[in-house]
Amino acid sequence: MRDVGRTPANPPKGLAWISGLLLVVCLATLAYWIIYFTSGDVQVRQDEVYIAFENSFPAADAWMAFCALLGAVGLWRWRSWGFLFGLLAASSMIYLGLTCIPLTIYKTCTQ
Repeated sequence: MRDVGRTPANPPKGLAWISGLLLVVCLATLAYWIIYFTSGDVQVRQDEVYIAFENSFPAADAWMAFCALLGAVGLWRWRSWGFLFGLLAASSMIYLGLTCIPLTIYKTCTQ
């Protein structure tokens, strides 16, 4: 019986690099939130508005990190679902970047 989750034996070049990059994204995101909630060293401001803004991102970042981890594992093991979760992680990063950067610039420039 054929394993549907498996793909051909020769993965494309650079797949290990992409898998490693997704793993770094997952670990860096995890490290950021651990530092944010424990010591607060990554907080650039201490006012109430900034804290409320930052506190709105853990769930979205957790989803992105989860998808990045599954994408990294799936691509490393050369499974079809690895590509799916890699795309989900990438789209989450684009969304968070397009959401976060303009709001951060607006907040910083209107003080």
